[in-house]
Amino acid sequence: QFKANVGRNLELKLKDGKLVNGKLMNYTEDSIFLEIRHSHKPGAKVKTESVEINPADVEQAKTVVSFK
Repeated sequence: QFKANVGRNLELKLKDGKLVNGKLMNYTEDSIFLEIRHSHKPGAKVKTESVEINPADVEQAKTVVSFK
């Protein structure tokens, strides 16, 4: 089901209770690759970070709909 959502924004709830939001860049059976955007201040330059997550660590995944 992750393959159908490549390029979309996701919210992942991990088994340790952490929430991770980001754009799904790629998916394999062993890894989920998300691009996470950080901005510490309004109007500041946005930094992107690539994160690799093990699918076994994901408790729940939701697509995030944006109406921009």
